[in-house]
Amino acid sequence: GMTENGGVVWVDDEDGLRAACDALLAADVVGLDTEWAADPDAERLRAERNRRKKGTRWARKRWRDQKKLAKKLAKEEAEALEASNGECSDADDASSGEGDGTGAGVGGEDEDADAAERRAASVVALLQVATRDRVFLVDLPALLRACPDAIAPTLGAVLADRSVLKTGFGVAEDLRRLARLHPPAFGAERLGGPRGGVGPVIDLQHVWAAGTRIAREEAADGGRAKRGRRARA
Repeated sequence: GMTENGGVVWVDDEDGLRAACDALLAADVVGLDTEWAADPDAERLRAERNRRKKGTRWARKRWRDQKKLAKKLAKEEAEALEASNGECSDADDASSGEGDGTGAGVGGEDEDADAAERRAASVVALLQVATRDRVFLVDLPALLRACPDAIAPTLGAVLADRSVLKTGFGVAEDLRRLARLHPPAFGAERLGGPRGGVGPVIDLQHVWAAGTRIAREEAADGGRAKRGRRARA
């Protein structure tokens, strides 16, 4: 069943899912939002891969350092034998600078790649679907474990129902995450998703961006008109 507290409903089993979707299908507009969490399996694989990469990287650095030290000692021995104190100063400078910065960029590109990979590997931990008077908190990981086959005919049907408008701020990214998590319920029709795909959808981020742009243009036009009136006066 569902656990409800002041209009907030927790959904984590098939009975609750079906009851929630009956209520959602009766609405004309629903708001969507998701909470993401790292995929533990992907995180473990990434950590192991980085550990191996780091080990190899530091092994190469140690080899370079040892090689540089051996060259330096050999050079110093040659200088002592030849008793030429200043002749090899330029070579010493070059040798001491050889390999400088080999570790300087070790973290930069790898860290950027790691961050992008972590974002891509994160999964939807909680789906929030709201009507005008209730908010359904859907525990998708629990449903995927308990009743994965029930998600497409329930939540998938809600998101594909053309009479129910789906909206949210940045909802396009939420839908992409959902499609990656469970294509049969949330993916494109050509990938096995609901017939006709998910929709209709309005992303409020685009509405906000358009409104902000119009407001700036109107403010700029107003400023030009005001300066024109001052000039005429």
